[in-house]
Amino acid sequence: MGISIFRGIRLLAGLFLAGLIFSPVILLFSAMEKSPLVSRQERLTLDKVQKVKDMVRENTPGNMKQRQVRTLALSEEDLNILLNYGVLHGLGYEGLLTEIRLPENRIHLGLSLDLPAGPLGNYLNLFIILKKTGPFSI
Repeated sequence: MGISIFRGIRLLAGLFLAGLIFSPVILLFSAMEKSPLVSRQERLTLDKVQKVKDMVRENTPGNMKQRQVRTLALSEEDLNILLNYGVLHGLGYEGLLTEIRLPENRIHLGLSLDLPAGPLGNYLNLFIILKKTGPFSI
């Protein structure tokens, strides 16, 4: 009787461990699709890049006084330019497509990673929704 309970516990532990190992792999494969979630947007123009650089330069913590608080209002377009510039120059990879949408009280973030052609799909797509739940404004 004691041996069969031990085997049952070992079987459950093994199944749990297998689930922990294979769940991320299954989720990864389920996120692969033939078409991108985020469409290719227009290239960053010199004006847009300069706008991002000016925005960052003006709001660098080194340019602020101690304990100074600044509020920065960014539009959806500003956020997309900032994110695309950061991905392109921070990661140096053009195959990551990003998009931010700002419906009321939410932030929608879409990501599409361009992958080599394969049978499961050419893109790894992720979609994240952040919802306002507290007193902070978005």
